[in-house]
Amino acid sequence: MKLYILDRIGFEVEGLSSTDDDKILHLCNKYALDCDIGADSSIKGDGDPTEIRFNVPITRFDVIEPFFDELTNLGFHENGTCGSHIHLSFRKPIYMTMLSIPDSIFLFQNLYRQKFAENRKYISRLYNRYSEEFADISGIIDNQTGGNRYRAINFESLYKHNFGTVEIRVLPYMETGSEYKEAVSTILDIVY
Repeated sequence: MKLYILDRIGFEVEGLSSTDDDKILHLCNKYALDCDIGADSSIKGDGDPTEIRFNVPITRFDVIEPFFDELTNLGFHENGTCGSHIHLSFRKPIYMTMLSIPDSIFLFQNLYRQKFAENRKYISRLYNRYSEEFADISGIIDNQTGGNRYRAINFESLYKHNFGTVEIRVLPYMETGSEYKEAVSTILDIVY
């Protein structure tokens, strides 16, 4: 995996929580994560719909494994109404530009299909209204000009955040920290 083209990675961990925010913040502090905790009305199930956002240098992306496992032990879980979103911050604008070319986007989607071909949970995200795949160039243009953000790759986030990120929305809910780390590693391999 070539991490040199990326600067930081942001995580949006969606789930249902049966613990209080102070315990989550204590866990964030344990891993030196500057977490922002909020609600997410799209999440349904038993527990408080919770979204935990943080970003780390790309070289620390694997912190998600122990963090998520401990978070789960605290009473946090994900289900089919949750998605795992990551934000990629590139070292140079040219790398982001290369990813935003339609051929690169279609290649990303095809590689995603190949890598996760045997896992229905992952493939079904391409048909989910929150992370729909791009069928043609008109959808890409719409997304890149402030239209529908609910795509497998969301370029609208470049303009939403002051540090400019590309949001990968296509990952499903996670069950373990090792699954989370492996899925993110696969996405990073696809991007490179």
